Amino acid sequence: MTRTAAALVVLLVFAQANVGAAEITILCSNGLKTVMEELVPQFERATKHQVAIRYGLGAALKRQIEAGERFDIAVLNAPLLDDLIKAGRIAGETRAVVARTGMGLAVREGAAKPDVRTTDALTRTLTGSRSIAYAREGAGGVFFAALIERLGLVEPLKPKLKPLTTGEEVGGAVARGDAELGVLPISEILPMTGVELLGPFPADVQGYAVMVAGVGSNGNQTAAAKELIAFLMAPSALPVIRQKGMEREPAPAAARPAALPQAPVRSDQDVLIDLEQRWNQAFYRRDVAFIETILADEFMATYDDGSRGDRRKELTLAAEFNQNVESAIPDEFTVKIFRDTAVVWFTLNLVGIREGQRAEMKLRYTDVWVIRDGRWQCVSTQSTRVSAR
Repeated sequence: MTRTAAALVVLLVFAQANVGAAEITILCSNGLKTVMEELVPQFERATKHQVAIRYGLGAALKRQIEAGERFDIAVLNAPLLDDLIKAGRIAGETRAVVARTGMGLAVREGAAKPDVRTTDALTRTLTGSRSIAYAREGAGGVFFAALIERLGLVEPLKPKLKPLTTGEEVGGAVARGDAELGVLPISEILPMTGVELLGPFPADVQGYAVMVAGVGSNGNQTAAAKELIAFLMAPSALPVIRQKGMEREPAPAAARPAALPQAPVRSDQDVLIDLEQRWNQAFYRRDVAFIETILADEFMATYDDGSRGDRRKELTLAAEFNQNVESAIPDEFTVKIFRDTAVVWFTLNLVGIREGQRAEMKLRYTDVWVIRDGRWQCVSTQSTRVSAR
């Protein structure tokens, strides 16, 4: 059966299950708004039920429910909805995790897009930004406040922070240029006008807004409300969920096959040291293909004899290298990173055979690297002879 046919079967089942039209009242967090705007009309056409839905900040909707607001379904971030279950305002057996969305950073449309792919890069971008907006009570704001405390960035970022009330205010501030960065769930950033998704937070610090639905304990349309939640949970809803920047929550670890071990997330410092070591090995193996990937087009070198060379010369030297080197050991690394630029200092201890005699040499290198197309490339190297015998 094709996916299209399966979707039609789901709609038919819901249509046949409809006994009488009902009006369902929903209080829904902004995090699921774009998904609901597409799926709810489908549900209404399939069942003839009518849906009245109000969107808002999850924390504000929770306070309205606690104050006695009438509703049939609430869709909120998981901690908020679970509090309402504990308070007896939502039937716990109806709890359903609809979807989740990761946290992202928004920038003004057309603005520069600094690197946020690693935690080191994210830290540089945050500390180097002019201002950062977030909704203080929103899922993104709660996540961001906890993250900068975890990373030790509260004090450095304090003058830059712009806590606002809603996600719409955050998007507006970024679009107008009042804030350079905005922190929001990705599903809220994608439909905004005048802003773009800079990127998700790095995997090792990422957080999620998990949207959970539940039927009100004192609602007027319990049966119809359960139908709607079942419709949201049906496989036919998944393409819309994915299209809107969301995903189903993964099954608990116990229910999944054992995952392969994942490589630890490396810092930029570790990446740069690894590149230097691999460059050194590639030169003496005449691995020109690898060296081509790490040298920027404008690469320049100053060699230990005082001569200079460009990218072409460096590649030629590697291709024609024919000295008898027994060992070439880089050591004493120091790395300093300045946003998208880094300087690496290290020493290289060479041992080889020259004119039939054992020879040793110690060189000191100063290399300058920049981020190009999301990866580090070297733009300059300078070597100085420290000793030779």
